[in-house]
Amino acid sequence: MAGCALTGGETAEHPNAFVPGEYDLAGFAVGVVEKSKAIDGTTIVPGDVLDIVGQTDAYAPSTCTGAAKQRQLKACSVTKTGSGNPPAPVVVTDLNALHNGDAKYQGLLVKIENVTAENFDGGAVGPYGVIELEGTDLQINDKFYYSESGAPQFDPSQQFKHIIGISHLDYCDWVLQPRDKCTDFDPASKDCI
Repeated sequence: MAGCALTGGETAEHPNAFVPGEYDLAGFAVGVVEKSKAIDGTTIVPGDVLDIVGQTDAYAPSTCTGAAKQRQLKACSVTKTGSGNPPAPVVVTDLNALHNGDAKYQGLLVKIENVTAENFDGGAVGPYGVIELEGTDLQINDKFYYSESGAPQFDPSQQFKHIIGISHLDYCDWVLQPRDKCTDFDPASKDCI
């Protein structure tokens, strides 16, 4: 119909997962670019200036009720146009605004200060590397670094001078995603040297 070759795909069965009339749709795209002009992320560093052409959209899984939608960009082209100093994180004092997906913090590098982790089974880190904080529903996740360096290690009821991370929609919950367990936590994870 579109005159394109199907070079990949996915087949899955979801018995009883969808109500009649609903379906799961997966997609992909194939394109051609001069190798010298390809941007694969290996040469992009914090502070680089990018010219991105695309379309913005808002997203949250359809099964999430009440979750603030995350803004996302469907990029058509990306051009590196310069370099500069990386932006400083935005200091946030209203942790519930982060947890509720306040639009002014979505996708930003933010810093929270003077917070204490809840005690979980003799430590501060729960299942799947999640740290829950006292006095708020905001969670600290470890999805950016876990596969390379493992979950962070902190004492029970660890007090943090600060935690820096990206405000991110993780399925139905707005969470804080630090980029590195050794540099974005103060104090750093106990396994950092």
